Amino acid sequence: MRDFLLSLRNFGRRPGFASAAILTLALGIGANVVVFSAVYGVLLRPLPYPRPDRLTLVWADWTAEDNPRVSHTGGDFQEYRRLARSFQDLAAVGGVRQVLAGSGEPTQVQVGWVSRNFFPVLGVRPVLGRGFQPGDGPSSLILGDEFWHRHFGGNPGVLGSTVRLDGQPYTVVGVLPAGFRLYLSADAGISTDIDVWKPPDEARAKARWVTPELKLSSLRVIGRLKPGVTVAQAQQEMDGIAAQLRARYPDHAEVGFQLAVRPLQDEVVGHVRPALLACQGAVAFVLLIACLNVANLMLVHMRRRQHEIALRLTLGATTARVARQVLVECFTLALLGGLLGLVLASWGIYLLRALTPASFPRIDGVALNGPVVAFAVGVTLAATAVAGLIPVLISRRWRLSGILSKQSAQAGGSDSRLSKLLIVAEVALSLVLLLGAGLLMRSFSRLEGVRPGFDPKNLLTFSINLPGVRYKAPVQTYELLERLEAKIEALPGVESASFVWPLPLEGQIWYGPYRVPDHPQTGSTPPLADHRVISPGYPRTLGTRLLEGRLFDDGDTGVVLIDEELARRNWPGRSPLGRTLVTSLLGTDKSLRVIGVLENIRHQDLKADGRETLYLPAKEWSRANFEAFVVVRTRKDPKALVAPIRRELRNLDPLIPMDKVRPMADYISKAVAPTRFALVLMAIFSAAAVVLTAVGLYGVVAYSLSRKTREIGIRMALGAQRRDILLKAIWEGLTPALIGIVLGGLGSFGLIRMIVSLLFGVGAGDPLTYAAMAGLLALVVLAACYVSARRAVRLDPTLAIRQE
Repeated sequence: MRDFLLSLRNFGRRPGFASAAILTLALGIGANVVVFSAVYGVLLRPLPYPRPDRLTLVWADWTAEDNPRVSHTGGDFQEYRRLARSFQDLAAVGGVRQVLAGSGEPTQVQVGWVSRNFFPVLGVRPVLGRGFQPGDGPSSLILGDEFWHRHFGGNPGVLGSTVRLDGQPYTVVGVLPAGFRLYLSADAGISTDIDVWKPPDEARAKARWVTPELKLSSLRVIGRLKPGVTVAQAQQEMDGIAAQLRARYPDHAEVGFQLAVRPLQDEVVGHVRPALLACQGAVAFVLLIACLNVANLMLVHMRRRQHEIALRLTLGATTARVARQVLVECFTLALLGGLLGLVLASWGIYLLRALTPASFPRIDGVALNGPVVAFAVGVTLAATAVAGLIPVLISRRWRLSGILSKQSAQAGGSDSRLSKLLIVAEVALSLVLLLGAGLLMRSFSRLEGVRPGFDPKNLLTFSINLPGVRYKAPVQTYELLERLEAKIEALPGVESASFVWPLPLEGQIWYGPYRVPDHPQTGSTPPLADHRVISPGYPRTLGTRLLEGRLFDDGDTGVVLIDEELARRNWPGRSPLGRTLVTSLLGTDKSLRVIGVLENIRHQDLKADGRETLYLPAKEWSRANFEAFVVVRTRKDPKALVAPIRRELRNLDPLIPMDKVRPMADYISKAVAPTRFALVLMAIFSAAAVVLTAVGLYGVVAYSLSRKTREIGIRMALGAQRRDILLKAIWEGLTPALIGIVLGGLGSFGLIRMIVSLLFGVGAGDPLTYAAMAGLLALVVLAACYVSARRAVRLDPTLAIRQE
């Protein structure tokens, strides 16, 4: 306690030193706490289910088609449950969107379509009512807590009431706990926030839960391992089950059917792990730079107290007693910096959640909680050790005789060299962060410059779901969409309107095999292509270029549009117009004649062209229970047309709501969100690191020159030019910085490897980025050296000599 009080008195006498050290540590500790809150909340915090470590996600792997993450058929799922012994049970889930009609405005809701044992497998029980039971009819319904409050006001009397989905009545039997979320892999294609849950029901859907035909693969399978069973043991058993299915079903053997068992936690957060770990590594560099800066400040602080420390040692104080005092001072600084850092972290976490893309899983769990505060305590102790041990170790090498006889230059020679080594380390770490930010900046610029295959400007999109109860024939579906298209095009400010399914970058896919009869097939299985159902004007509305041929017209039958990638693969150097290809999406082969070639569209990801694509005319390929995306090209702000379009849709059918209403630019923004998120954080950390390095370098150069006041005065009195002294002082400060730049460039590959998955159009060793970031850092350190040296050489030489 005496050491603590003495530290406070010393800081009171030197408030500038104390403030600089506390703010530096607060910045480093606060930044680390912010990022760790995300690492813990997203990566480390267990999933909110009982014994989440026992939960797994099971994928089908079609090895012959290089497609490792495929959904399951209902028949396969039943076989897994019958044959598997490693699991307590297996459950299946699918996702559909249906129209909720009744009181108020019709709205689309997200429906979880689950096996009746789904909630027992997760270990979740309704807080109101009950779960699904074997004797339940197909019309049972369980409500999500948020949906219950939003549509029923949290009324407990909701049990037994009727809800209509797509015109069909369902009876509410239960309500799930507040905060329940469905956590699956990011590419599972099912929303985390499900409104209502139902078991397999309609006759049209029964096949999906019974037959093993691969074209009906739409279910995701979750398993709970038995106690003592490992994922590896379960994988071994599922390998045997996959072999049985390949032997039994020819289509399974054709695609090289395998099964892959993955821990559910890894599947939920695996796609964001590289970005978060890269940010954690970057922010650790910021803390290390802060600690090195404080260590340098402490060295300066101790040099100014050399005579005091020497007197203490002379009067009988032990080196351990002095070391304890120094460590207590460092701990006091770190404690105050840590407390201030927690305050900054609470604001930083709020900012982090605002910057985080919506696609980040479990971001709602990022908060300043117990584990995060414990991490802050650990970081504070680590900062004490790094910032305190260096001054303690160097002070043990001071010679008392030299200090007491005022030979401070000799006494401080070794620690001056140490200060320069600390600057080398700071500059090297800063360059690593700058290189990461520079590579991400160039990647982001390249991504924003990518043409996705269409023009997203002034493009409004929304979806509508046409229930099969009222639109039973595909022709009815097409006629309604055609009338809606005409109504929208008649609105002022609309250039054109059309419809498509699935929409680019929306996340849904519809793909299948095709073959070209006029040349032999290569490989054991036919190639796969995305399939898009479109209205005739869709390419013009979207802004996609027609490269060859023509678009659909109303009289076309048995025709198809293809993209340039499919044309290049199958007819290299030749025209595909008039050629025939065969698709078997719906279980029967259908021959189609190619009438046009469109430019490639990046349907799934801006970073790659993706799978080749077939475009099918909606007049032939519409179906009952059809979800269509309407695309509207406008002359003004797309959002201004939402209300008029909603009015026209209501006039056509008041029971069909608009859903997923957003400009196409929002999908582009979402596609670049992970890179933008990492770029913003890396830029913030890099800026902080550069500022800390510049301040530290300024302090070291200024202190070094202050110790040479007499020498500078004598040189100037003997005729030395201020310019020569200035250049010499700048070079002395710049030398360790240049060494740090070289070492930082050589040592940057560790962090760059962590962000390589976020890069696009630029290599991890891009020389232009390295040169630009090294030059930027060199300019910063040159400015810091110049400012500190310029102050020193402006001294009057006579005053400098007299003062010394």
